[in-house]
Amino acid sequence: MVERIRNEIARDPIPYKNDILVSIMVTIGIAAYEKGKSIAEMTEEADQKLYYGKRNGKNQVVSVLE
Repeated sequence: MVERIRNEIARDPIPYKNDILVSIMVTIGIAAYEKGKSIAEMTEEADQKLYYGKRNGKNQVVSVLE
């Protein structure tokens, strides 16, 4: 589902000043819920995955670290 959202965001360029079309790309980090894990821990895990994705190609969904 998250990959579909990322594709939808990237699909259509957005008009900017003077009719310039700007392509939008996103990198998304995902953390899975595990019993006993705090929201802060999940947020940190998702953040680590997000930055891993940005360092390794951008414009992707990262749900596990290699």
